[in-house]
Amino acid sequence: MIDSENITSEIEKELDIGVLPQFIGREELCINKILKRKKFKYNPDLNGILIRYENMEIISDTGRIIDDSPYIFWKIRAKFHIFNVRKNQLISTKIDRICSKYIGSNYAKCIDIIIKFENDQIENEIKRLVNSGNLRVESEIIFKVKSFQPSQQYLEGLIDDEILNNLKAITSNH
Repeated sequence: MIDSENITSEIEKELDIGVLPQFIGREELCINKILKRKKFKYNPDLNGILIRYENMEIISDTGRIIDDSPYIFWKIRAKFHIFNVRKNQLISTKIDRICSKYIGSNYAKCIDIIIKFENDQIENEIKRLVNSGNLRVESEIIFKVKSFQPSQQYLEGLIDDEILNNLKAITSNH
């Protein structure tokens, strides 16, 4: 079963965001700008790649100054949408490059996806599908998640025999 719907998770979380003193009176605007700059990047506080956020609110009445930091810290709460996949999860993506040893794609223009072939037989079958025009750039492809390294924004996928058989069945119907 393809599980592409569950590639992001929603979490509600509180974070401390540092704002320079020159933005006193415009803290919410500044915090929104800071959060927008954090989108599509790995965020260790969220343990994943921030795709989007919503319902942001400042929950502290006053900001805090911590030691010698030039920032005033405000506690916020928001609902964060984080890119999140599991090993062996089946997902689909649109192909954006085809190479001799792998198929490439990306998610939200920030996560590089490299889909490798489990063995030489599968590699040869994929080449046959590409050469026949049944598999090309912009085609949808299903793959199994082999590993995901969120801090490097890199996902490695795999096409095994089961996925190849499904792919051949789909392409033979077109």
